[in-house]
Amino acid sequence: MIPLSVAYCKMISVRPEWGLFSAFYPNFVFGMLATSRILNVGPMATSYLLLNETLKGRTLTFEERSECLVCMSFIIGCFLTSCGFFNLGFLEVLFSQTINSAYIAAIALTIIIDQTAKMSIIPLKSSFTFPKLIEYITKIPDINWANLLISLIILIMFFGFQHLKQKKFPNNLFATLHPVMSMALLTFLVTITGIKDKYNIPVSGDIDIK
Repeated sequence: MIPLSVAYCKMISVRPEWGLFSAFYPNFVFGMLATSRILNVGPMATSYLLLNETLKGRTLTFEERSECLVCMSFIIGCFLTSCGFFNLGFLEVLFSQTINSAYIAAIALTIIIDQTAKMSIIPLKSSFTFPKLIEYITKIPDINWANLLISLIILIMFFGFQHLKQKKFPNNLFATLHPVMSMALLTFLVTITGIKDKYNIPVSGDIDIK
């Protein structure tokens, strides 16, 4: 949840510590008030995409952008809380399975294109999905192959450990933490060995804890 939340923050151009807050506080409150021991609570890709698309193209300072994101997140939270209070879950049956599948596929495609561009360190100016894809293809010669390779290694490690957890160690806490620990270790090694500076590999930056 923590790496995912930090990655979402990079997606909408806010400080990485916001991801730490969004990963911790929802789970803390849910653990105090709810009854389920297996439900995963935290930020969702859909919400981040909607927030990002809402502010895209607007000339805002970092403080103004942050205030807008906080206000929109609060409004979304109030809306979802109201839906739960009035038991509006039955509205889901009004949408066909085809629409839901297409919606999820569109979100996945958008995230794949955006994150592949970030893994390749290629800035995209287009605002829509397919123009982004075309722009990315035209900029393939500018790919930072070192950063892309490290990103792919982390993805393979993550999915590999997830597979082991599901098939071999379903109830092992260490197996659950192992993907995060491995990614943190690889990032640490990339930083201290000088690979980060040699191949111009960006990191999230310092986290302000004041």
